[in-house]
Amino acid sequence: MVDFARRTVQVLGAPIDVVDWADAIGRIVAWGAQRESRYVCICNVHSVVTASSDPNFARVVCEADMATPDGAPVAWMIRRAGHIDQQRINGPDLMWRYLAVAQQQEQPVYFYGGTQRTLDTLRERMAPAGMLLQQIEAGAPLVHQPRQQRPGLVRQQGGWLVAPQGLTGAHHHVG
Repeated sequence: MVDFARRTVQVLGAPIDVVDWADAIGRIVAWGAQRESRYVCICNVHSVVTASSDPNFARVVCEADMATPDGAPVAWMIRRAGHIDQQRINGPDLMWRYLAVAQQQEQPVYFYGGTQRTLDTLRERMAPAGMLLQQIEAGAPLVHQPRQQRPGLVRQQGGWLVAPQGLTGAHHHVG
């Protein structure tokens, strides 16, 4: 198990990680390589405001293995707290950067909540960039699948995710 010491800043009560791109990608890659069940929240202003008023959503963010500062105002609050080099770590760029590394390291990728149409569109957009992931899948929510059956990065499409127990890899929440 890879242990990452987390540094967070409370933004409206939500613990947001102080991370740069290399650290964020490195964590996801390490978790995937170790086949660890993890999830990441990508937190914009809406996410932190929702967490401040919805205890269930707050629990999801607080229990995340990493919560990145997606929105510029969220990154600004972290810089204001003394972490002057904090960048905005947004969901789409995090996904594309991870996919590039996943291809290099041959890590499988699974899109939780995805459809075959979405997967086909993603593959079409990846091809011009030279990204030809061989181990990429999509599917409906998996609640009771054994841990070894779904390795890799999981991206929830729409809404927010409370990661089902037993999924393997880094679960990526977009909200």
